[in-house]
Amino acid sequence: MCKSDKVLIASNWYSGALVRGKFMKLDYSHVEYVLHCLEGNTSKIKNIKKYLLAALFNAPSTINGYYRAEVNHDMPWLGGVGLGLAFVREIVRVHDGSICIKSGKTGGTIFEVTFAQHSM
Repeated sequence: MCKSDKVLIASNWYSGALVRGKFMKLDYSHVEYVLHCLEGNTSKIKNIKKYLLAALFNAPSTINGYYRAEVNHDMPWLGGVGLGLAFVREIVRVHDGSICIKSGKTGGTIFEVTFAQHSM
């Protein structure tokens, strides 16, 4: 892809450089987030390639809102805007960790945080 190329994502044209840059910033948590959302999707997807392209392209912009909504849904008594998990996600990312989001067997949401072990 040349830098002047345009890429069609979700009915919008973006420069190849912008698309490349956004995809290079994706990490494990973004892919896991998209797969988790795909798992919960009940609508028929006609073109999985276009759907995944748009979902991954938008993942960095939508993941924090998703985390906030999960926290507010499962813990409404906390109030606030749910930014804590967004901060945790960034700290985990900087330390080469990952956050796994699962539905609890009896309801609620389980957040597993894992860090890579580094020898000192």
